[in-house]
Amino acid sequence: MRWSVFLRSTQAPKRNSLVDQMSGLAGQGVRVKVVVSDPYEGYRINKFVLLDEFRRVLGSRSNTLDALKLGFFVLNGERNVEPTRLLKAGDSVELLEGYQSCLGAMFKLERRMSTENIKVFWKPPGFPVAPGSTMTENDEIRPREEGAFTSLYRVNRGVGAFLVMVRDGCSEKEYVLQSLSAVMRALVGSEITSSLSIPAHDGRMYEVSPLTSTKTGTGYVSTVDVECSPLDVSNLKDSLAKEGINVLTKSGGRTRSSLKGTYVSMISLRFSAGKDARTHEHTFHNEEPAKFRALREREEKFQAQKFTSVRYEDDMPLAYLRGSQEFDSLSLLVEKQLVIVPRKATETLVHACMNALGGMGVDRPRILDLGTGSGNIILALLNRLPTAFGVALDLSTDALRIASSNADNLRMSDRCLFHEADFAKLHESDKIPSELRNELRRGFDVIVCNPPYYSTDDQRYMSTSARKHEPLMGLITDGGSYKCYEDICRSIRECQNSGIEILRGHTGRLIFEVSSRGAHDVQEICESIADMKLESLSKDSYKLDRCLTFAPNLKPSEPGP
Repeated sequence: MRWSVFLRSTQAPKRNSLVDQMSGLAGQGVRVKVVVSDPYEGYRINKFVLLDEFRRVLGSRSNTLDALKLGFFVLNGERNVEPTRLLKAGDSVELLEGYQSCLGAMFKLERRMSTENIKVFWKPPGFPVAPGSTMTENDEIRPREEGAFTSLYRVNRGVGAFLVMVRDGCSEKEYVLQSLSAVMRALVGSEITSSLSIPAHDGRMYEVSPLTSTKTGTGYVSTVDVECSPLDVSNLKDSLAKEGINVLTKSGGRTRSSLKGTYVSMISLRFSAGKDARTHEHTFHNEEPAKFRALREREEKFQAQKFTSVRYEDDMPLAYLRGSQEFDSLSLLVEKQLVIVPRKATETLVHACMNALGGMGVDRPRILDLGTGSGNIILALLNRLPTAFGVALDLSTDALRIASSNADNLRMSDRCLFHEADFAKLHESDKIPSELRNELRRGFDVIVCNPPYYSTDDQRYMSTSARKHEPLMGLITDGGSYKCYEDICRSIRECQNSGIEILRGHTGRLIFEVSSRGAHDVQEICESIADMKLESLSKDSYKLDRCLTFAPNLKPSEPGP
């Protein structure tokens, strides 16, 4: 049995009054007492309190750990116990009364309606309300069957929504249930220009109405209003995803059922209530969350800067018209259909490499650049590291010609080798030149790559300019958005297994550029295929996930760097 955190619709007090409030609640008795049995001897208390006996009362893992930090758990009569305290068989662990009032001091439910039989509140994001949660007469949410009013539907932790509570046994309950209708506002990663009807899990329909659509660097961000029953709110994200409409999240990555961290919020609620034929319609509204507007403005600013700094002739980037592009203070040759124009965001990859090398203390670092294109990444690193040596690979002979010319112009050709090779086949000795094979055996301190991460299906999200003038080989990959990451990790693993220590010792780092929503998936690929662990994540100037740095996953018996 699950239920939500305890909350009160009171004004949150100043932080310095919270301790006084808690100490005033300490003597209100014990709610739950559990004696530690033999199987749990040696457990830390912060793990022991997650048992069902306490979770049934406190409702969630985070609430339970908060109660421990705030001193509402008592160990053998002692309060304010260290969370890591080890337990012994026979120890007594007690949960004190009053935790609900303490949480009521930290969170606030905003009352919008209160009658004899119905209460309506605005619940901000940050805590869940489960179906069947109840409320007392003085607006305090309590476990099932402890209050006089009962919640009609579940509200997820990450969603701001109206909460409707109806008095138990009230005849108006059926009127309310039959007439409930809500409008949820969501930000989705698709261009939506017309109204849609999408089936819900129970056979009813979600009515989707578009409001705005903003072009982004990787596609679109659309604002939509979805008319639905509040009973279906927790299924909204999954239902949209089945139709190819993905709700945006703060963390990106794969679509999950949870609404935590999503751009979804209830902006209106409507229902009818009354007795007999005298029913009245009640409507409630709430403003769109500020984070929605902030995300749209960020994307609009990105597009404005993009089109201010780059002018087009027949949709051709200015860099191709003038034959050069600045990258990390270097002027590099570029040619249409031969190399992609180096992006400002990719400078984040250079900074991530510098941070990784700075922690190694290597005098003459060796760097391997996979898919070098114009050579912008490797040459920017060599420019910053006068003692470094680089090896750069590409499948395109034209790209290698341009990269080599850039190295000559920058007087770095003696510190960088360029080879035609497939980064997916570094472990196949018969597929690579002997000179490159010898370089691989010497190993590298950093392997860096900005691989193609548009899938064939993603071409529709690319700009017209990119499709017409840039080499699709450098942007699009067959086999899905993560095919290149998988190939590289597999090739590095096979090299290591065959005795070619392509990443030097325990200090070598693998650094990838990723799409703004691909960090989680690339992390899973590197951990599962290459047996490497994520060391750091770097964001670009727009605060988007851009680069991942991976380190060897050392076994316990192996020495560290």
